[in-house]
Amino acid sequence: MSVTTETYMDLSDEFGDARRDLFAKIARLYYVEDMNQRQIAEQLNISVASVSRALSKAKDLNIVRISIEETREEFHKIEIELERRYNVRECMVAGRFDSRDDMYADMASMATGLLARLLKRDDVLGIGWGSDLRGLAQNIGRASVGRIDIVPAAGTIEHMSEPLQAGTIADALHEHIDSDVHTVQIPSFAASASERNSLMRNSDFSPIRRLWNRLDTVILNVEPLDGKGNGFYTPDQQKELKALGGVCVINGSVLDADGALIDNPFIDNVIAVELDEIRHVRNVVLVATGAASAKAVRAAIAAEFAHVLLLDIKCAEAL
Repeated sequence: MSVTTETYMDLSDEFGDARRDLFAKIARLYYVEDMNQRQIAEQLNISVASVSRALSKAKDLNIVRISIEETREEFHKIEIELERRYNVRECMVAGRFDSRDDMYADMASMATGLLARLLKRDDVLGIGWGSDLRGLAQNIGRASVGRIDIVPAAGTIEHMSEPLQAGTIADALHEHIDSDVHTVQIPSFAASASERNSLMRNSDFSPIRRLWNRLDTVILNVEPLDGKGNGFYTPDQQKELKALGGVCVINGSVLDADGALIDNPFIDNVIAVELDEIRHVRNVVLVATGAASAKAVRAAIAAEFAHVLLLDIKCAEAL
């Protein structure tokens, strides 16, 4: 038995705007990949009852047929292959487009459905920075999850342009998600380790620190150490970190190709959610685009804290 992607006008809206893609993927996992309903529910972070209802509706509406007809069949195959190869809970791959705007719109459509599944009322969502997350935030759809808190996962990056800052991206998400946005009004780098410790202990920073301790989901960019100026570290710092074996920056933490933290000479001055804290977050979503990001994504996967990968096709094929 197999699935075609017909219009789901008679289906419930429990999967939100992205239910077409999610429905096709559930069908493939069940009918083609021989996963049981509990395994699918655990992987996609939905209930077994939701999986069962989706499959039952497919039969009622004569959507389950002899052949598989998916508008995104190519991408679902890649997603499932990457999930198995790298042992991540879920991988979502954007289609082939001529422009980055169209690519971000496709990624944002998938991210909308993902957030609707991952978040619930009163959750705390941590957000990173950069052009990829900005592209998502500008194209995100309405995700009805109940009121949540959104907080940048690091302080302000002083050498980064305002549109790429986490605070700006959080504000853009707020336009589509019922939320309270909290600003981090201190820099991501302190002048010294002692100043960093003092700022972290300051009573004015306590509300942000409490939110960081309560994070339920984080969406972070995977940043290669490529020497460009719009990263967490300056170009000169990136060169030094690359010489020490660094290939990937995750929220200020620098990983080598095997996913291990390097001996980072700057880390004691960094004001951000630390990698050891990120490991305890329920849902860690990593976003990356471009073939050049594949090496950094592999390093992040090797560190074994990522749950969901949201990629464009170029990065996915390079992986």
